[in-house]
Amino acid sequence: MVRPCICTKSGATWLKVASLSLAFGLAGTAFGGGNPACGPDAGPCDIANGTPGCDDVDCCNIVCAVDPFCCDTEWDGICAGEAADLCGPCNPNAGPCDAPNGTPGCDDPFCCETVCAIDSFCCDVEWDQACADEAAEFCGAGSNDDCAGRIDIGLGDLNYDTTGANTDGLPHAGCQFDGQTYHDIWFNFTAPADGLLTVSTCNQASYDTDLVVYEGCDTADCPPGDDALLACNDDGTGCAGFSSEVEVLVTAGNCYKIRVGGWNDGDQGAGTLTLSLGDPPSSCLDCTDTEGEACGDDTNGGCNSTPVAFGAIECGETICGNAWADGGTRDTDWFLIDIADDDTGVTATLTSEFNGVVFVVGGIANCAPVVLGQTGSSEQCVVIAPATACLAAGQYVIFVAPAEFEGLPCGGELNDYEVTVECVAGCDQFPACNPDAGPCDVPNGTPGCDDEECCATVCSVDPFCCDTEWDQLCADQAAQLCGEPCDLVCDPGSSIEDETCGDDTNGGCNGTPVAFGAIDCGETVCGTGWAEGGTRDTDWYLFETTADCTNVTASLTSEFSGVVFIVGGIDVCAPVVLGNTGSSSFCNPIAPATAQVGPGQWVVFVAPSVFEGIPCDVNGNDYEVTLTCEECVLCDLVCDPGSSDEGETCGDDTNGGCNSTPVAFGAVECGETICGTGWADAGTRDTDWFLFTVDEDATVTADLVSEFNGVVFIVDGIDACAPVVIGTTGSANECAAIAPASAAVLAGVNYVLFVAPAVFEGVPCGGQNDYEVTLTCGMAPEAPENDDCVDRIEILDGATDYSTIGATTDGLPHASCQFDGQTYNDIWYNYTATVDGTLTVSTCNNAAYDTDLAVYAGCDTADCPPGDDALIACNDDFTGCAGFTSEVTINVVCGNCYKIRVGGWNAGDSGAGTVTLTPVGEPCGGCPCVWDLDGNCQVGPADLAILLANWNAPYGPADLAALLAEWNCSG
Repeated sequence: MVRPCICTKSGATWLKVASLSLAFGLAGTAFGGGNPACGPDAGPCDIANGTPGCDDVDCCNIVCAVDPFCCDTEWDGICAGEAADLCGPCNPNAGPCDAPNGTPGCDDPFCCETVCAIDSFCCDVEWDQACADEAAEFCGAGSNDDCAGRIDIGLGDLNYDTTGANTDGLPHAGCQFDGQTYHDIWFNFTAPADGLLTVSTCNQASYDTDLVVYEGCDTADCPPGDDALLACNDDGTGCAGFSSEVEVLVTAGNCYKIRVGGWNDGDQGAGTLTLSLGDPPSSCLDCTDTEGEACGDDTNGGCNSTPVAFGAIECGETICGNAWADGGTRDTDWFLIDIADDDTGVTATLTSEFNGVVFVVGGIANCAPVVLGQTGSSEQCVVIAPATACLAAGQYVIFVAPAEFEGLPCGGELNDYEVTVECVAGCDQFPACNPDAGPCDVPNGTPGCDDEECCATVCSVDPFCCDTEWDQLCADQAAQLCGEPCDLVCDPGSSIEDETCGDDTNGGCNGTPVAFGAIDCGETVCGTGWAEGGTRDTDWYLFETTADCTNVTASLTSEFSGVVFIVGGIDVCAPVVLGNTGSSSFCNPIAPATAQVGPGQWVVFVAPSVFEGIPCDVNGNDYEVTLTCEECVLCDLVCDPGSSDEGETCGDDTNGGCNSTPVAFGAVECGETICGTGWADAGTRDTDWFLFTVDEDATVTADLVSEFNGVVFIVDGIDACAPVVIGTTGSANECAAIAPASAAVLAGVNYVLFVAPAVFEGVPCGGQNDYEVTLTCGMAPEAPENDDCVDRIEILDGATDYSTIGATTDGLPHASCQFDGQTYNDIWYNYTATVDGTLTVSTCNNAAYDTDLAVYAGCDTADCPPGDDALIACNDDFTGCAGFTSEVTINVVCGNCYKIRVGGWNAGDSGAGTVTLTPVGEPCGGCPCVWDLDGNCQVGPADLAILLANWNAPYGPADLAALLAEWNCSG
């Protein structure tokens, strides 16, 4: 999890939130007032201490005024870095470094720390003439700003600062979004031994970092070009705040240039650079070359080469080849395979000495490649997962390549791989594709759809569509993969965006400089959108409203899968999505974006819903968006007789809780209704905190009705003003209750009922400010039967509904999992593998809260709770999964038992969801019976019982018919 912000990268708006509570806007002004977390009982300021705030009150207040996250949520490594920048003797507000300044330290943090490491008097007592002389000798006023002024660095940690550095290094096409590393500083490193050098700012920088490593330390080669480039990295895997990490093989005695900078021209700041040296990986394959391509040549580069050239592979064949990645590019090997029959299941298994990927690729006839099925990978001779796909008769490609574009030159010992292809008749992994399923062109609420060929095509790309539910994304993919491309003809009289596909003239708050298009109420704009290379075009159209209440609607029709939003917060480029979001898919307008706004400036935001697959210069880039506005009648909330008055005039702050100085709460009791006011204006908002306790453990519910768009939460952690939203969140709008907030609470503990506008703009005092909130207390929920590890229950392949509401936390934390290592409110299962292969455990897009998953080896109850030695894998947020849901894939052995732990990201995260288990591989014992569900290689009553016990999750009538048709099968 990362701190809440709106970050822009190459035209994409990335909303980063620490939990669902922060997604509703609790960051910033909420939980960010007087910094009560600052005090002597908090942890130290100079390290990540795991709690909000730190023990130096003055420093803590300075940092939290700049970065409220540090007091609202957690004092992490970034906060510690900010403390070093802003509080210590080495900070920009200190005196100059080049002269005696009469105080400890000086204003160039990098130079200050360099001098004080040599002469501690300069930071402990006074920056005198001797310190200024040492600065002139050792810092050279930022001597390593330019490549020619590099300074030596060894293994270990070094604090640095790129603030004010210029950019003198060259861009490299294989690095970062535009190839350039900005505000760079330079170092020399001489390897003390052969090994794998890790260069890292991971979780140790206050800005978005870039790292580049070059071969050689010859100053004449400054700045170095692509020929010297060894490796680069923008965002390291698992590194918060877009910090970086890169690995490169080094040779004892050789010297290497290291370049540290930022992702774009606005990225500069302080951090810690860490260099560590590990053992070099060893060669693990000894195979005879059958690829027929010397390392460095390109004889089978497929659609990447000119002329197009393929290798070949057959079902049942293993090919031994080699691959490389260097200078920002990589070797890609394309092996043609002919599939004779429809409904053929293909598995491609890769074993590689490097980190490699393997795909099954279609669209080869016209070199419009599309990756089919599930992708596979390998890491240092460990098979992570095979690539699998269900194919119709035709010609396809098995694609093999390194996973990176740097760090694997020819001539090393780690270039070899083996890829094996197996083909089987039938694609029984897609039983949901049958004529009795719902239609393919719309969300049908069940797995699969009724066009079996189209269904298999879509599910080979996105197994979720057959494993869990045929949703809107599946319908979109069906339109794209099975139907004819749509051709949008813009209405006569529509305005033209006047932006060539690929340009960015109206990128709004994503652009530099900020630049908006324009749209008027009643106007239709015809434009283009694209998505390629991990980014997308975002078009921002500014409009104004003058009435006190206007209902605005933005309707989108697009040749691609697109989204449309109404966005506020534009005056200060702190964008907030308002109202309901809209979408369109392949010339089908699915839903408009709608919002109710007051007077002000707003934006209609249009973009593809994906970041890949919509290049320019092909059919499929056009869209049409229409804005309509209708003046509305404001609702008028009349509070119920007998309700309590909040006692706060709109605009005052008498119950701002942990946001106010001093801390001040209102009060509410079980069964009480409070009538109050809220406002949101100029980027901030009123937050009302009502303190309550219960005499017995209970489930509490808060029902909100508000004239404005409002939210209501139950909040824990109040005694220490380290607030955490627990349970489910609630909301209301236009005098209607949308959903209540609900949570399980403990007797005798202080909690808060929190009410606020859902936005930070558009609700000024004197307008729609009234609300009514009621607190109801009931019996506490019972814990699930599998709440504790020792009470695990069996789980089978397919989808299983579950709830963690009422669950306790009995599992252990693991340092490699989640932000603090702990999985909260956990429940437990036993799973017995039904295949030799892989198992995917997933809550992806199928849970109403922020989930965590962990999988352990063995089902011995004596090993409860299991420790790090039994942990196989864990996941918090999986790529592409909405709502911070999770997915993990492990290797499994047929018949072995595994513990599965399902929980939440923090103590406030519990709820309902569906966990889906998907095995891929050779069935146990090689049994030919598809419907052998209990693994005894015979289809009979026990298998029927399992199917009926899991009716609708995931089995249905078509599955029952298939099982009965295979009755008495054995093997």
